[in-house]
Amino acid sequence: MMRRAFVVLLCVPLSLAAQSPRAPLGAARGVRIGNAARDTGMVDALPRQAVAGSATYAVETDTFDFRRKWTVRLRFPGPDSMEMALRYGDSIPPRPGHYGLQLLATGASQARGSVAGALRVWEGTRWRDYVVGSFDDSVRFAAGPRGSAAGTVAVVGGRIDQSDAATRPVGIWRFRGLRVDFDARRVASPPAPVPDAAAEDRIMRRAIDGLMITWSGAINGDGTIAPRTAAGVRAFLMARWSATLAVDSVAVQGEDLWIRLRGVHAGRRCWQGVRDYRIACDWAPGRRPPGA
Repeated sequence: MMRRAFVVLLCVPLSLAAQSPRAPLGAARGVRIGNAARDTGMVDALPRQAVAGSATYAVETDTFDFRRKWTVRLRFPGPDSMEMALRYGDSIPPRPGHYGLQLLATGASQARGSVAGALRVWEGTRWRDYVVGSFDDSVRFAAGPRGSAAGTVAVVGGRIDQSDAATRPVGIWRFRGLRVDFDARRVASPPAPVPDAAAEDRIMRRAIDGLMITWSGAINGDGTIAPRTAAGVRAFLMARWSATLAVDSVAVQGEDLWIRLRGVHAGRRCWQGVRDYRIACDWAPGRRPPGA
């Protein structure tokens, strides 16, 4: 049952120590690592080049858990465009200071007061996602004038490329990175998406994964359950996933745990027992749409 996010100890991370001149309002500039022609191997051997782009911030609904979060977006155009989102775990701005980027391991929720990052790169004909948070990735937010959000971010993202499965069946590592200063300008919040059935299933499965991993005593960075009672289980789940789900029922008997969750938007429900690690989902009574 316990699946872990990868952690790779291969890179020399980009440092926040070397400061460049502050970017103007609405801009981000610094260096990037990796390019379309050469982006494998040791990170410190990859090419670096100057990069400049835009920086904005707004309160957005994060489709990871459908919570409202203060979000900075950095965009760097080009043949292999890069985009990065920095999401603070609350709808209010973070205090100035240094933050590590949280790695959202299996089942983990984004902790309030933490920063999570998402990095993607346009490669050929599609966007490719690079996981950040495995390395010494970090962001420093600085106090800026009203209407701006200034700071510095240093990240190295990785992904496994399995496009050449015939000769490299386990794939090869590809890395991309950024070390940039930004001064984001405020923009209007985008419309809030509403989770559909697939999103509810995904979030409830993740919530159950995190619950069971934590209940078993393993560590995935998602806190602890205290007390180990039905009330403690409810509090654990609702502190993390209340924007998307409700706890229909929970039963605790010794080390055994049984849980049933219900999505609060699309009408899905998911459940699992501690003796059966398979998670099952279906429609709540009266919520199945015609033709589903």
